[in-house]
Amino acid sequence: MTLLKSYKCPGRYKRIVFLFVLLWFASGNKSSAQVEKRFFTGGNLGAQFGTITLIEISPLIGYMFTENFGAGLGITYQYFEDRTYKPKYTTNIYGGRLFGRYYIYQDFFAHAEYEIINYEAHEYLTNEFKRVNVSAILLGGGYRQWLSDR
Repeated sequence: MTLLKSYKCPGRYKRIVFLFVLLWFASGNKSSAQVEKRFFTGGNLGAQFGTITLIEISPLIGYMFTENFGAGLGITYQYFEDRTYKPKYTTNIYGGRLFGRYYIYQDFFAHAEYEIINYEAHEYLTNEFKRVNVSAILLGGGYRQWLSDR
């Protein structure tokens, strides 16, 4: 028996990617310059050092289907180290995500995301480490901060 359950979703990603591609094609016949302006990039880059160390790189790419709605996908990599345990716990976390954003007012947006990550989890009953997949649905909001006029 494991304390952490491994989640698998073989067909779910395929359906979501298919929907993303279908929406992209359904967004209309636009010139290549107009299409290029609709793509956006972003992501997270972070680092924390100390008793718990975390280094994260999470780029994303998206497409604005309308003036207010965009969707996309991203990848995640994190290095995690916890020195509160003896011996210290270290793992590499990686995964992917699909997301949608709706801009409510100017640069304020609502955000929905489906994420799957894979990491090495400790099973307390067997005292072993096994890699597991964990999925999550994340809902929230945010504010877009521009770095340039483009």
